[in-house]
Amino acid sequence: MTNQVAFEEGIGRDGIEVVGERLEEIRIPRFELPAPSQPDWNLPRFLQKALKNALTSKPVVEEEVCNVCNRCVEICPPKALDRKERGLVFDYGRCIRCFCCQEVCPEGAIGIKPGWALKLVKRQ
Repeated sequence: MTNQVAFEEGIGRDGIEVVGERLEEIRIPRFELPAPSQPDWNLPRFLQKALKNALTSKPVVEEEVCNVCNRCVEICPPKALDRKERGLVFDYGRCIRCFCCQEVCPEGAIGIKPGWALKLVKRQ
């Protein structure tokens, strides 16, 4: 919802004013980010992709509701959504599952499809 309001107000594209403490004044010395954890278990890439799709939900376009206004295409951080002749198409290999597309859709045409493993766990 916040992304949708910002989009409508024209906020976030240009002219961002940074307020608050200067970064240099509050920086923690010798801080190291933790290594990102990915459940890849040294599996081949195609199996990692299958595992990701099974264990995560993904956005889907409900074509009967979508009016192809392109707001979702414009806001998508990894550019994983594109307008094609047959409508909007996701590149799930690029999709980071942030659901910004869902937030900015004025028609509510972006739904959520859980991965098959999530569906299985939910039934239990």
